[in-house]
Amino acid sequence: MPSITALVFLTIFFVGSIATLFRNPIYGILLYEFLYFMNPNARWWYRDLPDLRFAYITGIVLILGYIFRNGQFRENKIFDAPQFKWLAAMTVIVILALFWAV
Repeated sequence: MPSITALVFLTIFFVGSIATLFRNPIYGILLYEFLYFMNPNARWWYRDLPDLRFAYITGIVLILGYIFRNGQFRENKIFDAPQFKWLAAMTVIVILALFWAV
């Protein structure tokens, strides 16, 4: 019999996947963070889980959820976000630092 922890993990995983597909893709991002911080591969209850690549499945579900809801995000332009200029500047700094890094 699987442990209660493994059952709760699987429940959260499947409910999060369904919410990503049918509600909003933000649930996929939250699910991925949940997987990252839980790190089921390093837990004692991992042997009770099916041998699945949970992060990969979450990524695919997240992409599908975005594709299904693509019309909902047409008005959001990345270049209109005020943080984008700082993200672009940081990316340039990191790329330039690659040439001088040890």
